[in-house]
Amino acid sequence: MAHSIDSIRSVCLLTALSLGIAFVPACRPKPVPEEILGAIDVPTPGRVLDGQAVVAGWALAKSGVDKISLYIDRQFVDFPSGGGNRPDIARLYPNYPGSANAAWSTTLDPEKMTDGPHEIIVQAKAKSGALRQFGPLPFKWRVSSRHAAKEIPLEPILGNLDAPQPGAMVRGSTVVGGWVIAETGVQRIALYVDGQFVRFEVAEEKRPDIAKMYPAFPGSSNAGWTTALDTSSMSDGEHQILAQVKTKSGAIRNLGPVTFRVVH
Repeated sequence: MAHSIDSIRSVCLLTALSLGIAFVPACRPKPVPEEILGAIDVPTPGRVLDGQAVVAGWALAKSGVDKISLYIDRQFVDFPSGGGNRPDIARLYPNYPGSANAAWSTTLDPEKMTDGPHEIIVQAKAKSGALRQFGPLPFKWRVSSRHAAKEIPLEPILGNLDAPQPGAMVRGSTVVGGWVIAETGVQRIALYVDGQFVRFEVAEEKRPDIAKMYPAFPGSSNAGWTTALDTSSMSDGEHQILAQVKTKSGAIRNLGPVTFRVVH
């Protein structure tokens, strides 16, 4: 039987009302002081999906991640499988247990999807009992009777969004850039700001540091990319930037999002 986030919250209230109790402290779970890190990497916000679409991301907690729950339109769908390889996360968070295998993923069942807008919520639960919600992430579903979308190949993609730095305050024209490599080679880099596509970039700038670290990867000596982002028409306050990488095999990975602040 399907259950939703709202229905779970309602069980406790209905129980209290049936007993004539105005307030039950146990109905309000105690907050657990543990930070859970993570992100929904695929799909990107606003993307149109069809066929057997992949939903993927990563999650970390100091006590370890107990489970990941996927909700579509606030209805429970699946427990995505975890343990996928993420060497980039291991480098960023070496003190977190399981950081090298922080990835999770699942495939949406096209038979259970309907045409139109939907939203994804992912809930991560730590072994300490702490909870964190990622999303909601909006997307659109398009029923395709001609063919199913190909499953995204499991190819390692290494890279980083070097600029802007998280929390950076920017104005006018600011530099956006980073690096990326993949075993089959990088086909394109798509830049998004606040979920809106901006333009495509190409990794072709020299990065001897990356070549030294990953000599076996094709193009590692020219793995860098930079571009200028004009923020003059953006509103004051926080914004997010994301670079989506696609390899020549069709594998996809998001670098970011990174939050920055525009100050005019």
